[in-house]
Amino acid sequence: MQHETFYSSSLYTNKLTDAQLQSFVNYWFDAGKTNKRSWYCQIDIHGGENNAVGHPSSDSSAYAHRDFLFMTNFYDKVDKGVFPADGFSFLQSFVANLTSTLATDEWGQYINYPDQKLDQATAQNNYWSQHLGKLQTLKAHVDPKNLFHYPQGILPVTP
Repeated sequence: MQHETFYSSSLYTNKLTDAQLQSFVNYWFDAGKTNKRSWYCQIDIHGGENNAVGHPSSDSSAYAHRDFLFMTNFYDKVDKGVFPADGFSFLQSFVANLTSTLATDEWGQYINYPDQKLDQATAQNNYWSQHLGKLQTLKAHVDPKNLFHYPQGILPVTP
C-alpha cells in the first residue's frame, strides 16, 4: 500500500504589515512556483479582539493562541516514496520569512500541524507558550516517568 509522505508546519500571527504581506507573496511566487510537489498554505481568520475563539478565559484550556488573528497551516507532500531532504527548507523558509520580522511574543505555532524539525524545547514553547509551566506540572502529576512520551510532547517538570 502506498501512502503520502509529508512535512507540515504552522504559524499564528496578528495583522501583518504591508512589507510582511509583500514578503509572503514574493516567497509564494518565487520559491513556491518552482516547487513541483503538492503543497499549500491554508490561512484561517482565527481570532483577534472580537472573536468566539477568544471568549473563553485564556487559562480555560491548554490552547495558548486564542488572541492571534491568523492561523496559517503549511503542508508539502509527495504521493509516494521518501520526502526529499531538500524539501524541508521550503516550508521552513516560508515560516521564517515572517517570523524573522516578528518578536517572539508576536507569533506561535499549532500542535495539530506539528513541525517535525523543531526540537522538543522549541516545540513546547511555540505550541503551548504561557501554558507550558502549568502543563509541565500537570504532566509531572499524571505521568511523572514520561511514559506517554513523543518527540515534541510536554516534558514533566522536575523538582
